[in-house]
Amino acid sequence: MKIMNLQSELRFALSDFLVSGNAAMLQFIIEKNPEIVVSYKGEYPDVHRITDVSLGDKCYRVCRQISAGEKLIFAPINEVMVEPGVPLWLSGEKLNVWAELEEKILLTSQPNGKISDKFEQWGIASTDMLIAWSKE
Repeated sequence: MKIMNLQSELRFALSDFLVSGNAAMLQFIIEKNPEIVVSYKGEYPDVHRITDVSLGDKCYRVCRQISAGEKLIFAPINEVMVEPGVPLWLSGEKLNVWAELEEKILLTSQPNGKISDKFEQWGIASTDMLIAWSKE
């Protein structure tokens, strides 16, 4: 039997949780690997929100860092936002294209060069593009 690395296990457990609502595997991985829970802020869109999860009495913002091999990051938060973030299934070259488009949109839409909290939370690239990619 092949042993998965921690990031693969996290991705599998998160996918299972998002589909089934079963938090047991995800909770187990986080409890056994407390180093994956970090208070981390990075540059959007390199670091972007996937979703917020509530596991037992703890809430986490699940983010992904593209420049670190699409590493998943679990950051403690006080309450869960129900709005979805960037889909977990968006990865590889398509994720890189999305990030490049986000960067271009941000550069042209923010005259002061600052990214608003709303953009950091949800992303702003074409929703139509994400819908089209989900059908491929």
